[in-house]
Amino acid sequence: AQVDVTRGETTTFGEAYHWGDNYLTAGNAHDRHPAPESGAFYARLRHERYLNGQTRMQATTSCPTLCPGQVL
Repeated sequence: AQVDVTRGETTTFGEAYHWGDNYLTAGNAHDRHPAPESGAFYARLRHERYLNGQTRMQATTSCPTLCPGQVL
């Protein structure tokens, strides 16, 4: 299954091939919320994991109000 959650971003593209995936149905790659346990569901999870790996940050602070995962 193919999915794209980049909204047309041209700097993040490519193809990942996973042989022998075990999912119930192929699913629809254009669904905003693909059916659980479908190929489109797992493809979207992998795609988001790849994108997440590109935009990680690390910092050190003494501010007590900041917490991990907080959007600034």
